[in-house]
Amino acid sequence: LNNQLLEKMDQTVKTFEIIADNNLKNTITMMFIISFCIILTAVTAWFLLVSPLLKTTAKLLIGQQDSITAQEKTTQVLSSINEQIEDQNRELQGFLNGVPFPVMVIDTNYNILICNSAVKKINNNIDPVKNRQKCHKVSHHRDTPCDGVDDPCPLVEAVKTKKAVTTVHN
Repeated sequence: LNNQLLEKMDQTVKTFEIIADNNLKNTITMMFIISFCIILTAVTAWFLLVSPLLKTTAKLLIGQQDSITAQEKTTQVLSSINEQIEDQNRELQGFLNGVPFPVMVIDTNYNILICNSAVKKINNNIDPVKNRQKCHKVSHHRDTPCDGVDDPCPLVEAVKTKKAVTTVHN
């Protein structure tokens, strides 16, 4: 699975390298798109890797044949699952923090679900995830979602097309 993901990432990077030219704006846009593809691949891998781990842990702990109670078994399973999720979250956060420009994953209510350290920097080192901030408040200091030609809202397009959308605001 990891080799397949690395090959896909390699193919994506090679495709974008062929397309990119010396124009600075196109180069920056290509860097953003490549980073977004890498992030999307990492998030997908996280979900693909966590699900089997959780199922395996649950089967192992529930299948133990000793004298512990059902409540103790449940507690063990949940504790193990939480540890695995925390490990995966740390890995994903470390990966995102390696991207030099702001990256946010938002829900359909504009809430920031995941972001990198570059987002925290533009937000006065305040964690927008913990403070339940909206993307448009952090990125544009607005109380309403982005709109218009210069600041199109990627969420509107994503909901409309049901596909991932990348936007570079001017």
